[in-house]
Amino acid sequence: MRLITISLILGLTVGAAIADDTCFKNQAQRDKAVRAWDDTLRQESEQQQQYAQRQRGGDFFGQLKDAVRQQNRQQTSPLNPVNIQDCAQTPDIDDGNAMSQYTLGKEYLDSKEFPKALKWLLLSANQKNADAQYELGNMYFQGLGVAKNQKTGTNWHRKSAGQGHSLAQQTLGLTYQFGASVSVNHVAAYALYQFSELGGNALAQKLRSGLSASMSPQEIESADGLVVEMSKPGNFLKSLDKYISRSAKAKR
Repeated sequence: MRLITISLILGLTVGAAIADDTCFKNQAQRDKAVRAWDDTLRQESEQQQQYAQRQRGGDFFGQLKDAVRQQNRQQTSPLNPVNIQDCAQTPDIDDGNAMSQYTLGKEYLDSKEFPKALKWLLLSANQKNADAQYELGNMYFQGLGVAKNQKTGTNWHRKSAGQGHSLAQQTLGLTYQFGASVSVNHVAAYALYQFSELGGNALAQKLRSGLSASMSPQEIESADGLVVEMSKPGNFLKSLDKYISRSAKAKR
């Protein structure tokens, strides 16, 4: 009974997991934590030796006293610095660094923590981070953590594509090829695929090749002309919208 009691008490402390959201802001903080942790290990070692002596002598109440003392100290003992990360990136996020916000948002997105992902990606996207805008577009298209809204998703993909994001350009091309939230426009899709291809996206080349098989020579010529217009500085979205608007009027 005595051994069971001792084991139960020690079970509350020995081998307890250490978890905390603390992070080190500089090397001085880490060095101080290392010294405090070393002192804790030394004290624990001395106590274990005392406990072993009491156990050999059959001093039950002494063992119980040691166990309680260990538990109390464990509750206020310093954290193992090995389990604590540096927090050098935190100030960047708090200060509105768009890239840091995107990185954090993407980590949350990959781990399927969609509300947190939405928060950080939106902050980054509003600062014109093309990667964040692209991921937001995908979230709205698929309804990840938000109500599914392909129109909103397309708007974010447009903003990202306008900044030269090749995957966003490809996705916008698919949107116009198949008419997801917009009217079908193969010329626009072809042009967008070509820009994505120029950005190093090999899949876009295959999509453009497949689409061209169903296009007339006149449509391909129009698409090539659209690419030239969209290539002019500041004209990417303006020329695209102008062509789409003109095409819509021609079909009426």
